[in-house]
Amino acid sequence: MVALQELALKGYSDLFAMGDYFDPETGNPTDWHTGDSLEWFMAIEIAETYDPDNSTEDQLGEAIRVLTRGVADLQGAINKLQRG
Repeated sequence: MVALQELALKGYSDLFAMGDYFDPETGNPTDWHTGDSLEWFMAIEIAETYDPDNSTEDQLGEAIRVLTRGVADLQGAINKLQRG
C-alpha cells in the first residue's frame, strides 16, 4: 500500500505535499489535521480499496478507478458551481 501512496504522491502537483497523510510504514491514513485535504483524500481512497491479496496490476487499476471517480465527483461540483 505504501508504494501506491508514494506513486500517487509523485504525480500530485502540490509542491508542499510531503506525505503527511499516511503512515510511511503501513500506508494507513493518519488522523486529519489542517493542511491539504486532497492529499488526505487520496491516502484514504487508496487505503480503503487496498487488498494485499490482489496483484500489483489489480491494485494499480483499483487506485486509478477510485481516484478517477473522485475527479469526476469534483468536476460535477465545479460544473454545478459554474452554472449557479
